[in-house]
Amino acid sequence: MIVAMQNPDFDEDSWHVDIVGGLWEGYDDVEMKGIVAWSDPWSPAGWEVSEGFLEKWGFLLIGCEDMLVATNKWRALRGEEALIWEL
Repeated sequence: MIVAMQNPDFDEDSWHVDIVGGLWEGYDDVEMKGIVAWSDPWSPAGWEVSEGFLEKWGFLLIGCEDMLVATNKWRALRGEEALIWEL
């Protein structure tokens, strides 16, 4: 993340909007973007990334296997298909 933000093409404003999943815009498109912490924020098991966030910002999650496991656990609880991304 730190390296990515140093790239002049990194759109920090867009990342800020996307990371909160439209919360400041009335929850209208949380399915398309965002990250949700379902439990303690320091536990990787509580985090879920949306499909839209993964499509746009997945390069920031390379090597975050715990995030993939947690995301798919939360999706499975809702009966949704697992997300797959290159780790």
